[in-house]
Amino acid sequence: MNKALQIVNEKLLKARTSLVLRHPFFGCLLLSCKMTADESIPTAATDGVDLFYNSKYIASLKDEEIMGLLAHEVGHKMFMHVARRQ
Repeated sequence: MNKALQIVNEKLLKARTSLVLRHPFFGCLLLSCKMTADESIPTAATDGVDLFYNSKYIASLKDEEIMGLLAHEVGHKMFMHVARRQ
């Protein structure tokens, strides 16, 4: 694993842990998501089950911004936006 990807993984782990501790509702929902790097998307996305993120975009964010992004994507899962939009 290269250094840049390792930093992104550490930032995601820190944000995920912070969500579990500070906002358990969103954090618990996030724990059920597999998070996968996908450089074809500009920021982040969900298919209603798992989360996908652009690692370069994540690297550019502050810790609080990553937490917000993860909570936002989990919100799509929580409100079943993908299923409703078909």
